[in-house]
Amino acid sequence: MRNRVIAILAVTLILSALFYGCGSSSNSYKQEYAYDGIGGAIADYDAKYSYGEYPTEYEYADAPMEAETATSTSAVQNRKIIYSVNMTLETRDFDSGIKIIEQLCKDQNGYIEGSTVSGQPLDYAETFSYRTAYYTLRIPVKSLDSSVDSLEKTFNVKKIERSSQDITDSYYDADARLKSLKQQETRLEEMLSGAEDLEYMIQIEDKLSEVRYQIESYYSMLQRYDGYVEYATLDIKLEEVVNYSEIKTPISFGERIRTAFVDSWKGFVVGLQNFAVGLVFAIPTLLVLAFIVVIIVIIIKTIIKSNNKRRLKKAQKYMKIMNNQGIPSQTTANTSQETE
Repeated sequence: MRNRVIAILAVTLILSALFYGCGSSSNSYKQEYAYDGIGGAIADYDAKYSYGEYPTEYEYADAPMEAETATSTSAVQNRKIIYSVNMTLETRDFDSGIKIIEQLCKDQNGYIEGSTVSGQPLDYAETFSYRTAYYTLRIPVKSLDSSVDSLEKTFNVKKIERSSQDITDSYYDADARLKSLKQQETRLEEMLSGAEDLEYMIQIEDKLSEVRYQIESYYSMLQRYDGYVEYATLDIKLEEVVNYSEIKTPISFGERIRTAFVDSWKGFVVGLQNFAVGLVFAIPTLLVLAFIVVIIVIIIKTIIKSNNKRRLKKAQKYMKIMNNQGIPSQTTANTSQETE
């Protein structure tokens, strides 16, 4: 029994010695490679702030649970949302409609991001086409609803679409990255101010340039996000019409036949009107063409008449010569008759 106890104690002492030796070896390894000459500080810095491990504004190791809850609640309340509205409008007074849209944008402290106008006025005789305008307006979000309401009261609305995009996660992630990069910049500037070795300074400056480039990139991204969030996008298509479109409810088969018959007569009448307008429009061209045709016909008749006279004179001269010689000629007589 005593021998067994002694053996157990011996094994315990041996295992304890082995574990202590491993722990000492690990600590000595850390101490040995804690600083590696000129590049040691940079390597240690990169290991601490490698991509994906940047300290963010949400990481507070010593902060109480109440602070974390307050930060989360604030992030939920301060959502970053991009709003967009797409409208198709109709107007009988196209020129006034364009002025109304542009003035509305100006009154709401917005700006026109892009605009296009196509087509010709209704009284422009060469095309008979309707005009269409496309506007992309950037309106402050607080004025978006009032702007849409004003357009609905002014124009006939064919279509209106609303959409939104939540970029809260992307926004705050970029903001956290930016703050982390600024911390890195401060740390690198401190390291650079205390550096004495030239090669060491060059390495720090290269790292500092890279961090500053990333800071500018994230700063620009946040500025774009702020612009998208603060100013909603209002896309407008304005169509020039004679009669406003109406929203029609489903109709029966008989009503469809009656509507088709009425529409066909309307189309026939419109076709006749277009033909009459086109004919009137073409009158000057037709008159000029008729005058040219008359001139050509007169010229052709004059040429034919002149040629006939020359042929007749030639035949008469030939017959006179033959008669003077006393030689009657049937061919000459026939020629004379045909010429006459």
